[in-house]
Amino acid sequence: MQLGYPYHERLEALDLATPSDEPDWKEEFQGTMQRFIRYRVPIGLPKYRLNNGRTGAAQEEYIKLENKPDDYFSADAEIDEVQKAQHDILTKMIEDSSSGLSELFSSHSTRQNEPLILMHDGTVANGNRRLTLMRNLLLSDPANYSHFTHIDIIRLPQAEEIDIARLEAHLQLKKDVKEQYGWVSRAILVRKAIELGMTVTEAASLYEYKDAKEARKMVRTLELAETYLDVRGKSKEYSKVKDDMYAFLEIEKLASKQKTWSFEKTMKFQQLCWGAIDNPSRMGGRVMSQIKDFHSTIDQIIDEVEQEHSDFIISESGAQEGSSDIDLLGGTDSTVQTGKLWNEIGESEDDDELMTTVHNTIQRVKAQEKASKTDKFVFNRIKEADKIIQNIVKNKQSGMSKEGVAERINSIETKLKNLKEWVRNG
Repeated sequence: MQLGYPYHERLEALDLATPSDEPDWKEEFQGTMQRFIRYRVPIGLPKYRLNNGRTGAAQEEYIKLENKPDDYFSADAEIDEVQKAQHDILTKMIEDSSSGLSELFSSHSTRQNEPLILMHDGTVANGNRRLTLMRNLLLSDPANYSHFTHIDIIRLPQAEEIDIARLEAHLQLKKDVKEQYGWVSRAILVRKAIELGMTVTEAASLYEYKDAKEARKMVRTLELAETYLDVRGKSKEYSKVKDDMYAFLEIEKLASKQKTWSFEKTMKFQQLCWGAIDNPSRMGGRVMSQIKDFHSTIDQIIDEVEQEHSDFIISESGAQEGSSDIDLLGGTDSTVQTGKLWNEIGESEDDDELMTTVHNTIQRVKAQEKASKTDKFVFNRIKEADKIIQNIVKNKQSGMSKEGVAERINSIETKLKNLKEWVRNG
């Protein structure tokens, strides 16, 4: 099946297209509600839009896994091979989807009720998945799906890419049969929208974030996930982090609070977090809990690990083989002392020994903190009581009720005598 007419043939066919019998279609575009004529065109006419927010992450992964050039999907959208690759990506997304779109269209009685929205040049601004599904059904059973040989479309006027981005966000994030974007795709879309010139506030609104602050946070979280993939030699393989949003959010939250950490310390914390994401069951508990533990005990972990596994430390200055110069917070340092030891977390046979040391250190620190809290129980409570009494003394007024106050004071004094005796007796 043809996946889009050649450029000039496509434009000519659109200019000569026959209006559909269906009523005109209203759509908000370029800031106003507009009325568009529906046209009936062959299903082979439209080209897939390659600059498609829904497929951006999948395209990056395809490029990596298929060893294609970085501009494979951006250099020339007219190339049949590239259109076929996009068709395959969209097909897989439909197969993996839980939206019910496939089941809806698979019924022989189902007809197209919404037109595809084409850009002026005949590429699909909205409806790429529906077009893919109709093409696949027609190809699989031409007799029963003959009603898909021609499809209804509307054609947008000439427009800037930012106008199409706004339309895509408006249409594809509706709460209907259209499946929500994954967290990675949404963050990529926000980042792209900002690059196109959109304000963070507008991008946040379009892609249904609470506010600009949340949108910025999700972009930073995406960049952390990209760092992890880079370090693990899995650049652009976004499918490997699609279920790890909360782990990266936790890292982002903790990292944003630590502005005084050295690059070296940050790198070691980062490697611990990556190891937990690689194998969350290794130390038990949820990944986010593990990340919190790494953060609160990082100094003790570093000391214990480097004492117990000193044979594996490379103490030369500069980057070592297999080390990463990618900072959790976005910076780099070519002179920091790095070690093979930390870079092997999650990636070597020695990993179990290392993580056992980490686990034991965390448990020891927690036990010490618990013991400390227990040991200082009396002091801490007396301190709290002292603050309460100070506040009472400071804020008492002559007009306040004194009923029962003397009895309470007497009761407190009796208990204080008991505590004083306890202190005197050692």
